Amino acid sequence: MRLFLHTFAWLILLSNILIMCGASFYFVHTNDGWTVVAKNQLSMVDTVVDTRTWDKAELDTHPALAARLQTVNQQALLAEIAARRAEQPKTIINTVTVVRPAPTPGPKPAPPRAAPQPNATPDDGAQPEAPDSIFKFGLDPKK
Repeated sequence: MRLFLHTFAWLILLSNILIMCGASFYFVHTNDGWTVVAKNQLSMVDTVVDTRTWDKAELDTHPALAARLQTVNQQALLAEIAARRAEQPKTIINTVTVVRPAPTPGPKPAPPRAAPQPNATPDDGAQPEAPDSIFKFGLDPKK
């Protein structure tokens, strides 16, 4: 039990450290590798960004990251992104094709059952046999 509590405490501590790192830094993936830049304030927005395919329009959608890169003298990265032209316009086409199988004929409906006779008893006065129950378990007190 003690080992479990120590392991659990270390896992909680490690997860808190990872969350604080994610909230404190930008992890920027560039053509030259990874760059770690401190954030101005704690947030989970744009924690990991891949700028290898970005162009100027994409950079403009992340103003906090662009301002922070300029503040920490990463103008080379900003210039590389600004000079990069999109090879092809980014067109996103979402198509969904739903293929439904042809309906197959189902099983034929069962013929209608004869309606049971309410309170029908045999002519000899014996009680009718009770229907099988799921609680019977093979134990019959009559046998």
